[in-house]
Amino acid sequence: MIRVAVSGAGGKLAAPIISGVTAADDLELAALYNPNRAGSEIDGYEVVGDPSQVSGDVVVETAHPDVVFANLAAWRDAGM
Repeated sequence: MIRVAVSGAGGKLAAPIISGVTAADDLELAALYNPNRAGSEIDGYEVVGDPSQVSGDVVVETAHPDVVFANLAAWRDAGM
């Protein structure tokens, strides 16, 4: 089972990705990340706003271009 985190949760691109991950038999939704939506819920999963709370085997990055490179550095540092 591959554990997938989605960065940019709550955005237009993230919604179909989250749906696809939750529907797949071989994927598990591990975390949702978006500091602007921290504390909210999407499909029963809480959105976190602290990169240190994100874990998984892989992160799908869907955040706004202004923050993508900072997010990618955080995911790289976390080993994802």
